[in-house]
Amino acid sequence: MSQSFYDFKAVNLKGEEVSFSKYKGKVVLIENMNELMEKYSGKGLVILGFPCNQFGHQENTSDDEILNSLKYVRPGNGFVPKIELFSKVSVNGDKAHPLFVYLKNKLPLPYDKDPSKADLLMKSREILWNPVRRSDVAWNFEKFLIDSEGVPFQRYSRYFLTSEIAPDIEKLLMQTMLKCVQTSAVRLSSLQCFYRQQVRKMGQSFYDFKAVNLKGEEVSFSKYKGKVVLIENMNELMEKYSGKGLTILGFPCNQFGHQENTSDNEILDSLKYVRPGKGFEPKIEMFCKVSVNGDEAHPLFLYLKEKLPHPLDKDPSNSDLLMKTAGDILWSPVRRSDVSWNFEKFLIDSNGKPFQRYSWYFLTSDIAPDIEKLLPKN
Repeated sequence: MSQSFYDFKAVNLKGEEVSFSKYKGKVVLIENMNELMEKYSGKGLVILGFPCNQFGHQENTSDDEILNSLKYVRPGNGFVPKIELFSKVSVNGDKAHPLFVYLKNKLPLPYDKDPSKADLLMKSREILWNPVRRSDVAWNFEKFLIDSEGVPFQRYSRYFLTSEIAPDIEKLLMQTMLKCVQTSAVRLSSLQCFYRQQVRKMGQSFYDFKAVNLKGEEVSFSKYKGKVVLIENMNELMEKYSGKGLTILGFPCNQFGHQENTSDNEILDSLKYVRPGKGFEPKIEMFCKVSVNGDEAHPLFLYLKEKLPHPLDKDPSNSDLLMKTAGDILWSPVRRSDVSWNFEKFLIDSNGKPFQRYSWYFLTSDIAPDIEKLLPKN
Protein backbone atom coordinates (compact mmCIF):
# COMPACT_ATOMS: atom_id res chain seq x y z
CA MET A 1 0.00 0.00 0.00
CA SER A 2 1.34 3.40 -0.95
CA GLN A 3 2.10 5.92 1.76
CA SER A 4 0.83 9.05 0.05
CA PHE A 5 -1.61 10.28 -2.58
CA TYR A 6 1.45 11.38 -4.57
CA ASP A 7 2.52 7.76 -5.13
CA PHE A 8 -0.35 7.11 -7.54
CA LYS A 9 -0.84 7.54 -11.29
CA ALA A 10 -3.85 7.54 -13.60
CA VAL A 11 -4.54 8.00 -17.31
CA ASN A 12 -6.35 11.18 -18.38
CA LEU A 13 -8.81 11.48 -21.26
CA LYS A 14 -5.96 12.35 -23.63
CA GLY A 15 -4.42 8.95 -22.95
CA GLU A 16 -1.55 10.45 -20.94
CA GLU A 17 -0.35 8.82 -17.73
CA VAL A 18 -0.39 11.44 -14.98
CA SER A 19 1.69 11.12 -11.82
CA PHE A 20 -0.12 12.66 -8.87
CA SER A 21 3.18 14.00 -7.60
CA LYS A 22 2.40 16.96 -9.92
CA TYR A 23 -0.21 18.05 -7.36
CA LYS A 24 2.28 18.42 -4.47
CA GLY A 25 1.48 21.52 -2.43
CA LYS A 26 -2.11 21.64 -3.74
CA VAL A 27 -5.35 20.81 -1.94
CA VAL A 28 -7.08 18.12 -4.04
CA LEU A 29 -10.80 17.34 -4.22
CA ILE A 30 -11.87 14.15 -6.01
CA GLU A 31 -15.39 14.54 -7.39
CA ASN A 32 -17.10 14.93 -10.76
CA MET A 33 -18.50 18.48 -10.46
CA ASN A 34 -17.33 21.91 -11.70
CA GLU A 35 -19.02 23.88 -8.94
CA LEU A 36 -16.08 24.69 -6.63
CA MET A 37 -13.52 25.03 -9.43
CA GLU A 38 -14.88 28.44 -10.39
CA LYS A 39 -14.67 29.68 -6.80
CA TYR A 40 -11.16 28.41 -6.02
CA SER A 41 -9.52 28.49 -9.44
CA GLY A 42 -5.95 29.73 -9.03
CA LYS A 43 -6.14 29.62 -5.22
CA GLY A 44 -4.46 26.28 -4.60
CA LEU A 45 -7.31 23.81 -5.21
CA VAL A 46 -7.26 21.07 -7.86
CA ILE A 47 -10.36 19.01 -8.66
CA LEU A 48 -9.93 15.59 -10.26
CA GLY A 49 -12.83 13.71 -11.84
CA PHE A 50 -12.93 9.90 -12.27
CA PRO A 51 -15.91 8.65 -14.31
CA CYS A 52 -17.18 5.26 -13.09
CA ASN A 53 -19.76 2.85 -14.57
CA GLN A 54 -20.28 0.73 -11.44
CA PHE A 55 -23.43 2.55 -10.31
CA GLY A 56 -26.50 1.64 -12.35
CA HIS A 57 -24.39 1.73 -15.55
CA GLN A 58 -24.75 5.52 -15.44
CA GLU A 59 -21.43 6.14 -17.22
CA ASN A 60 -21.80 3.82 -20.22
CA THR A 61 -19.94 6.01 -22.71
CA SER A 62 -16.38 5.21 -23.75
CA ASP A 63 -13.47 7.43 -22.74
CA ASP A 64 -13.48 8.91 -26.26
CA GLU A 65 -17.15 9.86 -25.92
CA ILE A 66 -17.15 11.40 -22.43
CA LEU A 67 -16.23 14.98 -23.40
CA ASN A 68 -18.70 15.08 -26.30
CA SER A 69 -21.38 13.63 -24.05
CA LEU A 70 -20.83 16.45 -21.56
CA LYS A 71 -20.67 19.09 -24.30
CA TYR A 72 -23.72 18.09 -26.32
CA VAL A 73 -25.92 15.84 -24.16
CA ARG A 74 -25.75 16.33 -20.40
CA PRO A 75 -25.42 19.05 -19.28
CA GLY A 76 -25.03 20.07 -22.97
CA ASN A 77 -25.13 23.64 -24.29
CA GLY A 78 -21.41 23.57 -25.07
CA PHE A 79 -20.39 22.57 -21.53
CA VAL A 80 -16.63 22.17 -21.06
CA PRO A 81 -15.40 20.75 -17.72
CA LYS A 82 -12.95 22.91 -15.79
CA ILE A 83 -11.83 20.03 -13.59
CA GLU A 84 -9.15 17.54 -14.65
CA LEU A 85 -10.92 14.47 -16.03
CA PHE A 86 -9.40 10.99 -16.10
CA SER A 87 -10.33 7.81 -17.93
CA LYS A 88 -13.06 5.62 -16.46
CA VAL A 89 -12.05 3.52 -13.47
CA SER A 90 -13.59 1.00 -11.08
CA VAL A 91 -13.76 2.27 -7.52
CA ASN A 92 -14.99 -0.94 -5.85
CA GLY A 93 -14.33 -4.68 -6.07
CA ASP A 94 -11.34 -6.69 -7.26
CA LYS A 95 -10.69 -4.33 -10.18
CA ALA A 96 -10.78 -1.10 -8.13
CA HIS A 97 -8.15 1.45 -9.12
CA PRO A 98 -5.28 1.46 -6.53
CA LEU A 99 -6.03 5.10 -5.71
CA PHE A 100 -9.52 4.25 -4.49
CA VAL A 101 -8.30 1.19 -2.59
CA TYR A 102 -5.92 3.57 -0.79
CA LEU A 103 -8.53 6.29 -0.19
CA LYS A 104 -11.08 3.83 1.23
CA ASN A 105 -8.41 2.32 3.47
CA LYS A 106 -7.56 5.77 4.87
CA LEU A 107 -11.17 6.99 5.03
CA PRO A 108 -13.38 3.89 5.44
CA LEU A 109 -16.68 5.81 5.68
CA PRO A 110 -17.99 9.26 4.73
CA TYR A 111 -17.96 11.37 7.86
CA ASP A 112 -21.60 12.40 7.32
CA LYS A 113 -22.91 8.81 7.10
CA ASP A 114 -24.30 6.58 9.86
CA PRO A 115 -22.06 3.45 9.72
CA SER A 116 -25.00 1.28 10.85
CA LYS A 117 -26.86 2.13 7.64
CA ALA A 118 -25.30 0.78 4.46
CA ASP A 119 -26.56 2.22 1.18
CA LEU A 120 -25.16 -0.86 -0.53
CA LEU A 121 -27.37 -3.29 1.39
CA MET A 122 -30.45 -1.38 0.29
CA LYS A 123 -29.51 -1.53 -3.39
CA SER A 124 -28.54 -5.15 -3.96
CA ARG A 125 -29.54 -5.13 -7.66
CA GLU A 126 -27.26 -2.15 -8.25
CA ILE A 127 -24.14 -3.84 -6.89
CA LEU A 128 -22.04 -4.49 -9.98
CA TRP A 129 -18.80 -5.60 -8.31
CA ASN A 130 -17.38 -8.28 -6.10
CA PRO A 131 -16.43 -8.59 -3.27
CA VAL A 132 -18.58 -6.06 -1.43
CA ARG A 133 -16.97 -4.26 1.51
CA ARG A 134 -18.36 -1.94 4.17
CA SER A 135 -15.97 0.80 3.01
CA ASP A 136 -17.11 0.70 -0.63
CA VAL A 137 -18.15 3.87 -2.44
CA ALA A 138 -21.96 3.69 -2.32
CA TRP A 139 -22.84 5.77 -5.40
CA ASN A 140 -21.52 8.37 -7.80
CA PHE A 141 -20.71 11.79 -6.37
CA GLU A 142 -18.97 10.62 -3.22
CA LYS A 143 -16.12 13.04 -2.64
CA PHE A 144 -12.61 12.75 -1.17
CA LEU A 145 -10.59 15.75 0.02
CA ILE A 146 -6.77 15.50 0.23
CA ASP A 147 -4.57 18.06 1.99
CA SER A 148 -1.55 19.80 0.45
CA GLU A 149 0.82 17.13 1.83
CA GLY A 150 -1.01 14.28 0.11
CA VAL A 151 -2.85 13.05 3.22
CA PRO A 152 -6.56 12.11 2.80
CA PHE A 153 -8.44 14.59 4.98
CA GLN A 154 -12.16 13.86 4.64
CA ARG A 155 -14.71 11.78 2.74
CA TYR A 156 -18.24 12.98 1.99
CA SER A 157 -21.29 10.92 0.96
CA ARG A 158 -23.24 11.57 -2.23
CA TYR A 159 -25.87 13.36 -0.12
CA PHE A 160 -23.37 15.95 1.12
CA LEU A 161 -23.72 19.11 -0.98
CA THR A 162 -20.56 20.06 -2.86
CA SER A 163 -21.01 23.72 -1.82
CA GLU A 164 -20.84 22.70 1.87
CA ILE A 165 -17.30 21.36 1.46
CA ALA A 166 -16.07 24.96 1.03
CA PRO A 167 -15.25 25.51 4.77
CA ASP A 168 -13.00 22.42 4.83
CA ILE A 169 -11.26 23.52 1.62
CA GLU A 170 -10.65 27.00 3.00
CA LYS A 171 -9.31 25.50 6.23
CA LEU A 172 -6.78 23.41 4.29
CA LEU A 173 -5.80 26.30 2.02
CA MET A 174 -5.15 28.49 5.07
CA GLN A 175 -3.08 25.74 6.73
CA THR A 176 -1.05 25.44 3.52
CA MET A 177 -0.39 29.16 3.47
CA LEU A 178 0.66 29.26 7.13
CA LYS A 179 3.05 26.33 6.62
CA CYS A 180 4.51 28.17 3.66
CA VAL A 181 5.02 31.30 5.75
CA GLN A 182 6.48 29.35 8.70
CA THR A 183 8.83 27.35 6.48
CA SER A 184 9.93 30.52 4.75
CA ALA A 185 10.57 32.21 8.09
CA VAL A 186 12.93 29.39 9.05
CA ARG A 187 14.65 29.53 5.67
CA LEU A 188 14.93 33.29 5.94
CA SER A 189 16.81 33.09 9.25
CA SER A 190 19.51 30.98 7.59
CA LEU A 191 19.44 32.84 4.27
CA GLN A 192 19.27 36.36 5.65
CA CYS A 193 23.01 36.94 5.81
CA PHE A 194 23.53 35.50 2.32
CA TYR A 195 20.59 37.51 0.99
CA ARG A 196 21.99 40.80 2.31
CA GLN A 197 25.43 40.01 0.95
CA GLN A 198 23.96 39.38 -2.49
CA VAL A 199 22.09 42.68 -2.42
CA ARG A 200 25.27 44.52 -1.44
CA LYS A 201 27.09 42.90 -4.36
CA MET A 202 24.39 43.99 -6.78
CA GLY A 203 25.03 47.67 -6.42
CA GLN A 204 25.05 50.69 -4.17
CA SER A 205 22.71 52.73 -6.33
CA PHE A 206 19.65 52.40 -8.50
CA TYR A 207 21.89 53.29 -11.44
CA ASP A 208 23.83 50.01 -11.12
CA PHE A 209 20.88 47.95 -12.39
CA LYS A 210 19.63 46.90 -15.82
CA ALA A 211 16.39 45.44 -17.21
CA VAL A 212 14.97 44.45 -20.60
CA ASN A 213 12.23 46.63 -22.08
CA LEU A 214 9.30 45.42 -24.22
CA LYS A 215 11.36 46.00 -27.38
CA GLY A 216 13.86 43.41 -26.15
CA GLU A 217 16.52 46.04 -25.44
CA GLU A 218 18.65 45.90 -22.28
CA VAL A 219 18.38 49.25 -20.52
CA SER A 220 20.97 50.50 -18.03
CA PHE A 221 19.33 52.58 -15.35
CA SER A 222 22.30 54.93 -15.42
CA LYS A 223 20.36 56.64 -18.24
CA TYR A 224 18.03 58.02 -15.56
CA LYS A 225 20.78 59.88 -13.67
CA GLY A 226 19.50 63.23 -12.52
CA LYS A 227 15.85 62.16 -12.87
CA VAL A 228 13.34 61.42 -10.16
CA VAL A 229 12.08 57.89 -10.86
CA LEU A 230 8.75 56.35 -9.85
CA ILE A 231 8.31 52.59 -10.25
CA GLU A 232 4.64 51.75 -10.75
CA ASN A 233 2.32 50.59 -13.53
CA MET A 234 0.10 53.66 -13.95
CA ASN A 235 0.05 56.60 -16.39
CA GLU A 236 -1.64 59.05 -14.03
CA LEU A 237 1.31 61.18 -12.87
CA MET A 238 3.20 61.05 -16.17
CA GLU A 239 0.84 63.55 -17.76
CA LYS A 240 1.24 65.98 -14.86
CA TYR A 241 5.04 65.83 -14.58
CA SER A 242 6.05 65.07 -18.17
CA GLY A 243 9.09 67.18 -19.02
CA LYS A 244 9.58 68.28 -15.40
CA GLY A 245 12.19 65.70 -14.41
CA LEU A 246 10.05 62.65 -13.52
CA THR A 247 10.40 59.25 -15.20
CA ILE A 248 7.96 56.42 -14.50
CA LEU A 249 9.00 52.80 -15.10
CA GLY A 250 6.49 49.95 -15.29
CA PHE A 251 7.36 46.32 -14.48
CA PRO A 252 4.52 43.85 -15.20
CA CYS A 253 4.44 40.93 -12.76
CA ASN A 254 2.37 37.73 -12.74
CA GLN A 255 2.98 36.78 -9.09
CA PHE A 256 -0.31 38.20 -7.79
CA GLY A 257 -3.32 36.05 -8.61
CA HIS A 258 -1.91 35.44 -12.12
CA GLN A 259 -3.25 38.89 -13.06
CA GLU A 260 -0.57 39.47 -15.73
CA ASN A 261 -0.83 36.23 -17.68
CA THR A 262 -0.08 37.71 -21.10
CA SER A 263 3.32 37.23 -22.72
CA ASP A 264 5.72 40.17 -23.12
CA ASN A 265 4.75 40.33 -26.80
CA GLU A 266 1.05 40.63 -25.90
CA ILE A 267 1.24 43.25 -23.14
CA LEU A 268 1.02 46.37 -25.34
CA ASP A 269 -1.83 44.94 -27.44
CA SER A 270 -3.64 43.91 -24.28
CA LEU A 271 -3.43 47.48 -22.98
CA LYS A 272 -4.44 48.91 -26.35
CA TYR A 273 -7.41 46.68 -27.15
CA VAL A 274 -8.54 44.97 -23.93
CA ARG A 275 -7.91 46.84 -20.67
CA PRO A 276 -8.15 49.77 -20.59
CA GLY A 277 -8.58 49.42 -24.41
CA LYS A 278 -9.82 52.16 -26.77
CA GLY A 279 -6.38 52.57 -28.32
CA PHE A 280 -4.61 53.16 -24.99
CA GLU A 281 -0.84 53.61 -25.24
CA PRO A 282 1.25 53.81 -22.05
CA LYS A 283 3.29 56.97 -21.61
CA ILE A 284 5.49 55.34 -19.01
CA GLU A 285 8.51 53.21 -19.92
CA MET A 286 7.41 49.57 -19.89
CA PHE A 287 9.75 46.65 -19.19
CA CYS A 288 9.39 42.90 -19.66
CA LYS A 289 7.65 40.89 -16.96
CA VAL A 290 9.70 40.20 -13.86
CA SER A 291 9.34 38.43 -10.53
CA VAL A 292 9.45 40.83 -7.59
CA ASN A 293 9.41 38.23 -4.77
CA GLY A 294 10.98 34.85 -4.03
CA ASP A 295 14.13 33.18 -5.26
CA GLU A 296 13.62 34.44 -8.82
CA ALA A 297 13.06 38.09 -7.91
CA HIS A 298 14.73 40.61 -10.21
CA PRO A 299 17.86 42.06 -8.55
CA LEU A 300 16.35 45.57 -8.73
CA PHE A 301 13.49 44.52 -6.44
CA LEU A 302 15.82 42.72 -4.04
CA TYR A 303 17.71 46.00 -3.75
CA LEU A 304 14.59 48.16 -3.36
CA LYS A 305 13.09 45.89 -0.67
CA GLU A 306 16.39 45.84 1.21
CA LYS A 307 16.52 49.64 1.20
CA LEU A 308 12.79 50.12 1.87
CA PRO A 309 11.56 47.02 3.76
CA HIS A 310 8.03 48.34 4.35
CA PRO A 311 5.67 50.78 2.64
CA LEU A 312 5.40 54.10 4.40
CA ASP A 313 1.65 53.64 5.01
CA LYS A 314 1.80 50.05 6.28
CA ASP A 315 2.21 48.70 9.81
CA PRO A 316 5.09 46.16 9.48
CA SER A 317 3.49 44.00 12.18
CA ASN A 318 0.46 43.58 9.91
CA SER A 319 1.36 41.47 6.88
CA ASP A 320 -0.91 41.68 3.84
CA LEU A 321 0.48 38.27 2.89
CA LEU A 322 -1.02 36.63 5.95
CA MET A 323 -4.45 37.99 5.06
CA LYS A 324 -4.45 36.42 1.63
CA THR A 325 -5.40 32.89 0.70
CA ALA A 326 -2.70 30.36 -0.03
CA GLY A 327 -3.39 30.60 -3.74
CA ASP A 328 -2.31 34.25 -3.82
CA ILE A 329 1.26 33.47 -2.70
CA LEU A 330 2.95 32.27 -5.87
CA TRP A 331 6.58 32.45 -4.76
CA SER A 332 9.01 31.04 -2.23
CA PRO A 333 10.50 31.85 0.19
CA VAL A 334 8.08 34.38 1.67
CA ARG A 335 9.69 37.38 3.39
CA ARG A 336 8.20 40.10 5.55
CA SER A 337 9.50 42.74 3.13
CA ASP A 338 7.82 41.18 0.08
CA VAL A 339 5.71 43.23 -2.27
CA SER A 340 2.18 42.24 -1.23
CA TRP A 341 0.22 43.03 -4.41
CA ASN A 342 0.40 44.77 -7.75
CA PHE A 343 0.58 48.56 -7.73
CA GLU A 344 3.05 48.94 -4.86
CA LYS A 345 5.19 51.94 -5.76
CA PHE A 346 8.84 52.90 -5.20
CA LEU A 347 10.13 56.47 -5.52
CA ILE A 348 13.83 57.08 -6.23
CA ASP A 349 15.46 60.50 -5.90
CA SER A 350 17.60 62.22 -8.55
CA ASN A 351 20.78 60.77 -7.00
CA GLY A 352 19.60 57.17 -7.45
CA LYS A 353 18.71 56.70 -3.79
CA PRO A 354 15.42 54.93 -2.90
CA PHE A 355 13.35 57.59 -1.16
CA GLN A 356 9.98 56.04 -0.31
CA ARG A 357 7.77 52.99 -0.80
CA TYR A 358 3.97 53.06 -0.95
CA SER A 359 1.49 50.20 -0.53
CA TRP A 360 -0.85 49.15 -3.33
CA TYR A 361 -3.78 50.90 -1.65
CA PHE A 362 -1.92 54.24 -1.43
CA LEU A 363 -3.44 56.51 -4.11
CA THR A 364 -1.02 57.44 -6.88
CA SER A 365 -2.26 61.04 -6.72
CA ASP A 366 -1.21 61.23 -3.05
CA ILE A 367 2.44 60.69 -4.02
CA ALA A 368 2.51 64.08 -5.77
CA PRO A 369 3.81 66.06 -2.74
CA ASP A 370 6.82 63.73 -2.39
CA ILE A 371 7.56 63.95 -6.11
CA GLU A 372 7.42 67.74 -6.03
CA LYS A 373 9.76 67.74 -3.05
CA LEU A 374 12.33 65.77 -5.06
CA LEU A 375 11.98 67.54 -8.43
CA PRO A 376 14.44 70.35 -9.18
CA LYS A 377 13.15 73.77 -8.21
CA ASN A 378 12.82 76.25 -11.09
